[in-house]
Amino acid sequence: YEFWVEQTAHILEEWQCSDNAKKQRLVKCLRGPAADIVRFEKTGNPSATFSDYLSVLESAFGTTEDAADLMLKFRSTYQNEGEKLSACIL
Repeated sequence: YEFWVEQTAHILEEWQCSDNAKKQRLVKCLRGPAADIVRFEKTGNPSATFSDYLSVLESAFGTTEDAADLMLKFRSTYQNEGEKLSACIL
């Protein structure tokens, strides 16, 4: 994902065309869950720019942590007194 988004953002910024054309080109290259996410953003925010689309994709597919970092966070997570278990897990 990181390679794709870097290349796509660079290309979209260099294109000399309208924001609508950039959004159409971005949407055209997406498939599966990524296309669904952008479609949902488009429906919820009709004035969204291609940068907004990339931001939404970044929040869904963006940087991940490796297994060692996640295990460290898991082992150092404790439920606060009076905190519901569901809130602690979130």
